[in-house]
This record gives sequence, structure tokens and C-alpha cells, in this order.
Amino acid sequence: MSSSFLEKEFLNQIDKENQLNDKSKGINTIQSMLDPRFHSIINRSKLFSKTNQIHPKQNSKSSNINSNPITNSISKNALSSTCKGRLQGLLIGLGMAVITLAILLAVFLTRSSSTTTTSTTSTCNTLSWNSTGITIIGNGSNGSSLNQLNNPGDVFIGNDDTIYIADTDNHRILSINISSTNNGTYYGNVIAGITNTPGTSSQTLRYPKGIYVDSDKNLYIADTFNYRVQFWRYGSSNGSTVAGNANGTFGTTLDKLGYTYAVYVDQSKNIYVSDTENGRIIQWISGNSSGILVTGNASSGFSSNQLALPVDIIVDSQNQIIYIANFNAHTIVSWTIGKTAGTILLGTNSTTGNSPSLFQYPFGLIRDTYGNLYVSDLFNHRVQMFCLNGTSFSSGKVIAGTGISRFSSIDLSFPSGIAFDSQMNLYVADSGNHRIQKFSRIQ
Repeated sequence: MSSSFLEKEFLNQIDKENQLNDKSKGINTIQSMLDPRFHSIINRSKLFSKTNQIHPKQNSKSSNINSNPITNSISKNALSSTCKGRLQGLLIGLGMAVITLAILLAVFLTRSSSTTTTSTTSTCNTLSWNSTGITIIGNGSNGSSLNQLNNPGDVFIGNDDTIYIADTDNHRILSINISSTNNGTYYGNVIAGITNTPGTSSQTLRYPKGIYVDSDKNLYIADTFNYRVQFWRYGSSNGSTVAGNANGTFGTTLDKLGYTYAVYVDQSKNIYVSDTENGRIIQWISGNSSGILVTGNASSGFSSNQLALPVDIIVDSQNQIIYIANFNAHTIVSWTIGKTAGTILLGTNSTTGNSPSLFQYPFGLIRDTYGNLYVSDLFNHRVQMFCLNGTSFSSGKVIAGTGISRFSSIDLSFPSGIAFDSQMNLYVADSGNHRIQKFSRIQ
């Protein structure tokens, strides 16, 4: 499967979309047209709700009976049993009143605390983005200069808001400092690969589709057509293979990979790889020479225990859940690590469409701090937001693109990777338009 063939098919997708809806074409046909890709995830933090605990303080101060002319004439031992009973009853009543008041106060404060925690639904309703995009780099035509791109497959935003781009058909990874422009134009810095030089050496890449950047600015690159993941230490001029075969050898065993479209790295430096062609997600424990099958059964398909060309992935390490853009099934799947089957969260299995609840080949996938999901809907030329509502999600809301493949500030053409910066501004690898678009969040 040559790169020129992929590019030709990709650029002619508008005319072929209706044909691709025919399921009889099967996985191999769709796979031959997979050229854009999907996102590596940013900023996955957890929501924590605070619970106030009320500990009523007990007052142990003893009361003192003031003397008066009457009580001075009465001995303490002369109190009648009736007076003692009344005094005990009064003390018991006061004690019960204090306890009741403490309980009511605790309930009130607890309810007040819970109302200050913003619900996911109400927060989601306040999230919106400008529908007009700002071009960060690229001009609608493919090119290899430092202010041009050629079919960018992925975009990743680092902790310091540095932009990283998998410039797929230029066989390189670029970084952009968002605070630095040259007369209003951004120029990329090549940090991995050699422009227009595909290869299998430690210095070269071949159609890289996905990237992940750790907190030390080290790169993990889905070197797609070399069937491997390359680790590129910050500042280095070459990489080392951390998943797959270093020589670029295809395979189905657990020490090899097929076409690889996404990579995610957890805090323990364990690597999760979307082995798209083999229909599985593989975990590579740091330092190991082979991986562990965590989702899928290594054969593409549409059953609950299979994946159909999985592309982008998000790993929720705390809850041991992997979220998967299941490209050829037109669904988003959640898969608990250790389980033998996944659950469809969004979309309808093997059903395409452009309604708010359907996809036409979902690619990029991100999840915000509230648990909402965002999906780049490749052949619908849009990015959708799905609000978390308890344990389910709402229908999609379009936040970027119009559904038409076109070169304009409001349109997208085959959007692939997506990412948020620290202010939740949305960045889209607009693959068909050879550019990165920024859609500013409306505060």
C-alpha cells in the first residue's frame, strides 16, 4: 500500500463517501483509505467532590446556681424528688434540642456543599467555542516548508501549551511555540524525522500518524508505516523503538505491530498502542520486548469482543478504562482492562449517518476534566461534543465544522487529531486542508 495511493484516495474522498457506506466493501477497502488519524490525549484530570463532615462540639462547662434569699434558706439535700425530676427533665430536653440542632445544621451544610459542586450537565451547557477557526499553520495546499503541512495526522498540546504536529506525509514531527510568530506567521521546528525522507533508520520516520508528549517533553511517535512506536528523547536527533520491530517489520504476534495510529503513555511509562490493522490495543510495559493484549481479540470485527480498525485511544488509568474510536464500526467504545468485551458508548454499530447521534468514521478522541467526550467525525467533516449526564452521554453538539468539506474559516476537511490547550481552546488537525485550526473557547 503505497503512500501515493493513500494520498490519491484520501484527496478523492468527497466523491467516494457514498460508496464507502456500502458495508460489503469490508475492512480492507476502508483500511486502504485510512490516511488521516486521531488524537493523543491531553490533560486528563479527575473530578473530585468534597464532602463536609460536621463534628458537633460538646460543651462541658458546668452551670452554677446563683444564690438568692429563697435558695439560701433551703439545703441542697432538701430538694424534693419532684424538683429533682423536673430539673432532670429540663436537662434532657435541652440535650435533645442541642442534638437536633446539630443534625439539622449538618444536613444544611452538607446540602450547601453539594450545591456548590457544579454538575457535569450544567457545566457542559456553559461550554462553547467560536465557530470561526484561526489558522495556526498551513495554507490549504500541501507543502514542506516550515510554515506548511502535508496531510497532518495528529496534534498534541503540551503542558506548557507547545503545539506538536504529526506532519504525516512530510515524515516529520513539528513543534510550535504559540507565543512566537514571525510577522504573524507561525513556523514549525522539526524535532523528529527528516523532511521528505521516509525510512526505517533511528533518525527517520515513515508516515507518522500519532504522537504523545510526556511531562519531560519526550516524544512517543506512532511510526505508522514502519509498524513501530519510536521514543524520541527531548533534544535528541534520533529515536529508539519502544514497541514493535525496530526494523519496520509487520507482524501479528505480540512483539510486532501492524499499521499503528495512536499511542498513549500512562504515569508509569507503560505504552498503549492502537494496533489498527490487527484490530487490537496492545500495552507495552516499560522495558519489555513484547506487548500484552488488552482489548480486542486480534481479529477485526463487529462483535462486542472485537474492534474494527481502532484508531484513537484515551486511557483512564485510575478506573482502568480505555476509550476507543472504533473507526470502521462508527462507534466510540469503552473497554475495561481485564474484560473480554467492550461497551458502545456513542454511535450505532455498523451504522453511518450525519445525525447528532451517529458518526461516519470517527477518528480523533479527547475527554475533558468533566468527563465529556469530543470526537472528530472524519467523513462528516465536523467535531462533536458529547456531554456526560450521569453514566450516559447526550447526543452530539457540533463545535467545529459545518459538515461540508471545504477550505474556509468555518469549515473542515477530514478532521483527524484534536486537542485542548490549558484554556480549553480546541485545536484540529484539518488534514484535507493541510493546516492546524484553532477554535477559541468562549469564556
